[in-house]
Amino acid sequence: APIHADGTLGAFVATGTGLPTIRLGLSIALAGRYLYVLGGASGAGQSGIADIVRMSIDADDQLAAPATAGSTLATATRDHAMISVGNSVYVIGGMTSETDVTGAVQRAQLGGGALGAFSTVPSVSLITPRAGFAAVVAGGYVYAIGGRGSGGVLGSVERAPILDDDTL
Repeated sequence: APIHADGTLGAFVATGTGLPTIRLGLSIALAGRYLYVLGGASGAGQSGIADIVRMSIDADDQLAAPATAGSTLATATRDHAMISVGNSVYVIGGMTSETDVTGAVQRAQLGGGALGAFSTVPSVSLITPRAGFAAVVAGGYVYAIGGRGSGGVLGSVERAPILDDDTL
């Protein structure tokens, strides 16, 4: 949908571009003129997907046909949160199977419109593993809010500091 000068949205229209496989519980990262689709699942109750799909954005702001990005998540997840800090993309938490919730944090570098390989950040994880939650960067911290854990729906909020080198 176009964004008008007054901040309102225009009508959504079909783009004619789609993903190579159906997905839910995914996240999106934008790097330069590329849109990256991270993880997700092919249906309700399915395990997470590790692969990453890349779509280029042309001069008219149209999406090109999707292609495999060449990198994957360190751990296949769905219903995770994704944030960008500096030149890094973080995938936080999510579901690794139909019943397993993770608190792991994965990180990849962004550079020149390319998304690097993801690896698990060894010293950082959620206190309470969660999926289907919101994450936001505010005031020098990353916040993880709500979602669901192994015991049900969560109302808790956690935060991690962003260090001077933009890492967690």
